[in-house]
Amino acid sequence: MSPFRVLIVTGTREGRNDAVRILTPYVKAADLVVHGGCAGVDAQVDALAGILGKHSARIDALWKLGLKAGPIRNGVLAVLGHFLQEGGAEVLCVALPGPKSKGTHDALKQIRACGIEAREL
Repeated sequence: MSPFRVLIVTGTREGRNDAVRILTPYVKAADLVVHGGCAGVDAQVDALAGILGKHSARIDALWKLGLKAGPIRNGVLAVLGHFLQEGGAEVLCVALPGPKSKGTHDALKQIRACGIEAREL
């Protein structure tokens, strides 16, 4: 039996014209797509997962917490990926940052700190 494959996606809130082309092979290979529930790349991958018939999980930031909500949500993405990986899943993060992607880079830092492979494309 092949391992359960999880794709964590993070990226610019502005979206990217190349997002669907870049993400399609990764989403096709995944059993579950996890993202941060923002506009832009997160919304693009969520729609793509639906089109390709893949499960997706949205981990929203709790903005009532203020500016720390984004980094807290990024930590949840990282820890979730870590626990799934420890449970035997293959976990990969793909990041599609933009020129102002402070949150994307924070997510990458936290995800890599949890021992998850992360690719910045």
